[in-house]
Amino acid sequence: MMIKRRKLIKILTHDFGCRFARQAKGSHEIYESADGWAVIQVCDEISEGTMFAILEELKIDKNAFKKKLK
Repeated sequence: MMIKRRKLIKILTHDFGCRFARQAKGSHEIYESADGWAVIQVCDEISEGTMFAILEELKIDKNAFKKKLK
């Protein structure tokens, strides 16, 4: 399963209160949640494994995120 990066960022910012922190090296951005931070690559699509790693770094429950995807 692949997810559009734009959709991932929209869910993270609107539903989970994450915010853009700063630009990182190259084509990467850093996002922060209340409990963590994650580096997200600027690309069209993000794989499921990478998405779950991002959620883990941001301390966001995978099941809660899956509910927001639908």
